[in-house]
Amino acid sequence: MTEFVNWLYRVGVYGFALAGITGGLIWLSRPDADGRRWVTKARNNYFGYWLVAVAFIAQFISVGSQNYMIGSFTRPMTEELDWSRSEFVLARSIGQFIMAFTGFFIGGYVDRHGGARLMRVGAFVLAAATFMCGYVQELWQWWLLNGLAVTTGAAMIGNLVVNVTLSKWFVEKRGRVASFAAMGVSYAGVALTPLSATLVDAVGWRTAWHVLAVGVLAVIFPLSFAMRRAPEDYGLHPDGKSAAQVAAGGGRAAAADFARSFTRQQALRTRSFYLIVFGFGLGALSIGVMLVQTVPFMESNEGTEVSRIMPAPTFRLYPASSMN
Repeated sequence: MTEFVNWLYRVGVYGFALAGITGGLIWLSRPDADGRRWVTKARNNYFGYWLVAVAFIAQFISVGSQNYMIGSFTRPMTEELDWSRSEFVLARSIGQFIMAFTGFFIGGYVDRHGGARLMRVGAFVLAAATFMCGYVQELWQWWLLNGLAVTTGAAMIGNLVVNVTLSKWFVEKRGRVASFAAMGVSYAGVALTPLSATLVDAVGWRTAWHVLAVGVLAVIFPLSFAMRRAPEDYGLHPDGKSAAQVAAGGGRAAAADFARSFTRQQALRTRSFYLIVFGFGLGALSIGVMLVQTVPFMESNEGTEVSRIMPAPTFRLYPASSMN
């Protein structure tokens, strides 16, 4: 009972601090003239390309924090806390359900208001939840923190946010920039799998969660200030086209794309929508299992600490396929 009270106290303290800091930062980051000047100064280089870089890093952190890093914690956490592996990975199953529901709200919000504020809040939610994973004592705490809180924070900074944004800034080049941004998912496996394994071996799994949480906040929060809703809000045009190019017919692709666009309700009434969801769902299911289970599988077969680092070369094959 005492451990539960102490854990609840820590959650309350961090939650109160998080709410205060996040609220203050949201107020300070309200739209202003300086933000507009920052975007329009980048006319010659087109600000949308900066957003591609932000999307790459955001997906790197989002997917890495949900999936790639988990494998390095499986054995030390299950052994110390006396959990089965299925109980441990149930947190990720819970997370998949959470991700499915958050998409209905996040996509619409970003479409109307942009992803900047959402990403700032998500950075704090993800960092706080990751930090608190280092204090886990009971299974339900792990399910709550990793399954619910980590997933919610990751959804607020990841592909649900950045892909909606990129689709507004690019039309003709949309497929190419989306592929490049998605490479962040693959490179998360290359970098975060060995990093998390090295941290766990060096400082223990509890401290490793704390270090990773600080890294998440330090990377994502500053990047969130670069997020912008749409180029038209700043007098720009999709794909970096100038006003003269648009006047000469260079914006036909964007106009045609808008004319062919579906509302959410219209999309839900088409057969193609459900076929796409089914296909992507099957792919995501198989990939998710592999990302979480690869490290524990290799540990079970190799029986050495270094085997936790070995999956990284396997993931290096994915980024190249994204650019084809």
